[in-house]
Amino acid sequence: MGLPTNPAANAAVSDPALAELLRVRDEAPYVQLYFDTAFGESIGGAMNDEIALLFAGQASPEDVVEATQAAADEEM
Repeated sequence: MGLPTNPAANAAVSDPALAELLRVRDEAPYVQLYFDTAFGESIGGAMNDEIALLFAGQASPEDVVEATQAAADEEM
C-alpha cells in the first residue's frame, strides 16, 4: 500500500478510499514531505541512519542533530 507521488500514476490506484485520499492531497494548498525526503538522499540518509542508532540505544538526540548538520555541511 502506498500513494503514488507522481500524479501520472494516480489512475493506477483502484481502491476508492485511497483514490479519495489522492484527490484531497492533490487539491491541498500545501503538503509537507517527511524531513528525510525533503532533505534529500545524503542529508536525509544520514539523519535516518543516526535515528536508527538512537532507537538502538547507540546514539543520542544530539548525535542525530550533529550527523544531520555534518551531512548538510558536506552538501554545501
